[in-house]
Amino acid sequence: MEEYTREPCPYRIGDDIGSAFSMGLVGGSIFRSFTGFRNAAQGQKMMGALREVRVGGPLMASQFAAWGGMFSTIDCCLVAIRKKEDPINSIVSGGATGALLAIRSGPKVMAGSAVLGAVILAMIEGVGLVASRWMGAMLDPTAPPPEALDDPRALGSSNKPSGNVGYIVDRRYYSSRKVEKEVAQDSRLDREIADIQQRVHDYKKQLRRHVVSSFKSRELSSSISALGRTMADAQRKKASVASAANANTLASMPAHESNSLPTRLHGAVNVKHFLECIRPFQDSDFGSVKYPSSKPDPDDPIEYPSTKMEQCELQVEECTLATHDSYEDPGLKIQYIPLLSDCIKDTSRKNTTDVAYYIEMKDPPRRIDPTLLIKMAVPKGPLIGMLKNGETITLPNGNLVKPDDVMMDDDRAGSEKRRLLIVDAADEGYARSLYESSIIRSLASAAASNKLDFVVHLTRENVLRTKEYEQWAESLGTQCTHIVVNGAGPIVPHIDSMYKHARLLHELQPALFDELRPRGWRGIVTQEQDLAVKASLWLRAAPLQRWQMRKLKGEEPIILDLKEAERKEAGQYNLGEEWRDLAKEEIMIAKNAAEALGAYCTSDSSFPRVTFLGTSSATPSKYRNVSGYLFETSSSSAFLVDVGEATYGQLRVLLDDATCDELMLNLHAIFITHAHQDHMNGLYTVIEKRRDAFKMRGLPYRRLVLVCNKNVMKPLRTYTHCFEDLERYVEVVDLATSSGGPSHQPPERKNSPPSSPKKVKFDHNHAPSPTTVELLPKIPSEYSDGQTWGLEGVKAVQVVFSGDTKPCDLLVEHGMDADLLIHEATFEDGHEQDAFRKKHSTMGQAVEIAEKMRAKHCILTHFSARYPKVPPLPSYLDDKKIGLAMDGLRVGFDRLSLVPLMTPIYRHVYRDELFECELKKCQKDLKKNRQEI
Repeated sequence: MEEYTREPCPYRIGDDIGSAFSMGLVGGSIFRSFTGFRNAAQGQKMMGALREVRVGGPLMASQFAAWGGMFSTIDCCLVAIRKKEDPINSIVSGGATGALLAIRSGPKVMAGSAVLGAVILAMIEGVGLVASRWMGAMLDPTAPPPEALDDPRALGSSNKPSGNVGYIVDRRYYSSRKVEKEVAQDSRLDREIADIQQRVHDYKKQLRRHVVSSFKSRELSSSISALGRTMADAQRKKASVASAANANTLASMPAHESNSLPTRLHGAVNVKHFLECIRPFQDSDFGSVKYPSSKPDPDDPIEYPSTKMEQCELQVEECTLATHDSYEDPGLKIQYIPLLSDCIKDTSRKNTTDVAYYIEMKDPPRRIDPTLLIKMAVPKGPLIGMLKNGETITLPNGNLVKPDDVMMDDDRAGSEKRRLLIVDAADEGYARSLYESSIIRSLASAAASNKLDFVVHLTRENVLRTKEYEQWAESLGTQCTHIVVNGAGPIVPHIDSMYKHARLLHELQPALFDELRPRGWRGIVTQEQDLAVKASLWLRAAPLQRWQMRKLKGEEPIILDLKEAERKEAGQYNLGEEWRDLAKEEIMIAKNAAEALGAYCTSDSSFPRVTFLGTSSATPSKYRNVSGYLFETSSSSAFLVDVGEATYGQLRVLLDDATCDELMLNLHAIFITHAHQDHMNGLYTVIEKRRDAFKMRGLPYRRLVLVCNKNVMKPLRTYTHCFEDLERYVEVVDLATSSGGPSHQPPERKNSPPSSPKKVKFDHNHAPSPTTVELLPKIPSEYSDGQTWGLEGVKAVQVVFSGDTKPCDLLVEHGMDADLLIHEATFEDGHEQDAFRKKHSTMGQAVEIAEKMRAKHCILTHFSARYPKVPPLPSYLDDKKIGLAMDGLRVGFDRLSLVPLMTPIYRHVYRDELFECELKKCQKDLKKNRQEI
């Protein structure tokens, strides 16, 4: 991923100060060392050089830092005033910096310094522009690819039959109309290439008006690169078509080239930029990936060649309003409709232009009737394909067959609903834009046969209920079905595997596991059920529910089987349920232990309490989500440790909506262990939902403390820059910062979101050791006092979260005698080399750490996705009383002893899965022994 050459304002100020200080320190030290070496007495040359470096190096570094800080400050001010970045900002900043630094020497010296600074910066910018244009000419994406040599296998034979009726090439029939079609395709490709060249030319003109470091420059460069790849593909197609036309053969592109067309991202701008930002922080289990794609199993120990990984990478082209106005393929056409708000109330949104989509399906291809083919004596082979393409063919007996002669009558014309509008209005001001859109007005006033059939509303609930929005929806006609998909619809299970698994765990131990919401579903759920809620004009859709636009024969709906296993007779179960008799004793032991602790009587008052929201590594499975842990110290105080994607969704299915909103109000801090996406990709949703909870209750907002390192901040900052300002809602404790003290918000703005983000910095010199930090004293008191966090009267416990780590002695040192150790166990025993290479731990290594730490309780988590339900369960887990985490495990500290009692039960419940794990391990050992022999 290409990086910014300069950070965006105001972060570039600190970046420039640091860079200038480093340049001054290095350059000044080198210069001073030569001076000291030259002026020192004989025999004291080295001492003299070191003395000059010690005295003069820091002085020159400070001077450089002062110049760099003032320059970048003035540059940022000019960017804010002029609303753009170009060389003029740098030149003016250089002149103003030279003048201000010489202010004590008088006006004449100030003027000279200003001229000198401006001239130097002008020379630097000029050289940069010349170099950029020269490099752009060298790497021109519009340049045609080099011509390839003709493939002898594609050359036609000199003994071709003459005549216009048809000819045989490579044992296949081709009509002369094929050549006409290729000529038409060649003309279309010429028009596409010319259009792309014109767009590239326009973008290059815009690019010259922006400096290389600007965000707009990156966006334009990315678009030019994507257009270059698209044009290269079009030129290869054209070359293939031309070769086929000249040689009277059918040329086909190689498989790897035909699949190289870019994946298109339609809609909001900067989505591609955000993907590029998070790419380096993908979990190391994936290796180096370009974009989400179909790759080998991330936890597969086999080392695949780099060429195989490269073939899996996908090119991505961002199709936004700036580059496209529509998209069309053989099946449908999508029209982009820009929506502008005239009263933006949410100042945190970075993009005030939304996009609506008008989708119109094209006529379906007619189908061939096999009986008519037999009647017309059409032989098997390519002639049938030509008829499907709408071409008239000539049979070997000389008869002409037209496509209409063998096509079925289309019986779907009257039953199709082809027109769909998708709208997402984030503010009340977009209602007027919907009224004024010429495309939408034409749909409202069109004939009955061409009016809209469906409108899908992604619009927020507060906008949906406004009078203006309802009036606009009513103007589209009574034939239009308004489907609302904004999260306010009925709650229906949509993943049967997860739902049934949670119900099974609840049956085994209600003191540790609860059923998922919504409760009470025990039958069959299909897409065809009428689960949507009708409310006046709106139809609130249920998950997975569908409305047919074009009904296809033989298409089966998605079915969720939520039925419980039924007994055939007393004490007998269906196939797969025999474990119930085998595990009776272990289940009884676990339930008796829970009753002895009174767990069934005090299920909601056991604090402190830990909830496991995700226990999978790198990627989720059908039964496990990625990392996320909720730590509740009391009924009014909660914290999150790691927030993998869908963390908020896990909270919603574990708690009802009212409890989930209350939890957001009581959430005081988030601790993120590292910047892998399976540990932080749910951060944005949690921040937004917490903000909405305060807004819905009418409470003054209280900042959320975010403890993380700078690698976590970069994706958050990019999200803020691209989509919505979320930094204003968090108080960042940056573990990578080593200077300054906590900065406090003024009292009058204590409980309201500030207009700019604030970062808490602290000095590592006051930490207990160079690699550990005491966090609580570094968090501003207005966000971390005991009363605000609800810590008064809370039982004191020591909890250790390992994060992703290899066996770590430092963790043992600082976690000695912990009440609870939650340690990752990504791999099973025997995969120590894989764990070392990917910086993870095996199950045995995690248990060894718990023993060294003398932890009172230990729960293993973060299992590889190769174990979708349960990892291998060695016998030493029982001997050492080690617990195993499952998604939805919700355990108070007075019930921790119940968790290890579940391991023997798991061996019976998941005996088939454990057998497969053991079988794979034996196969691996056998293969290893064969290689050694």
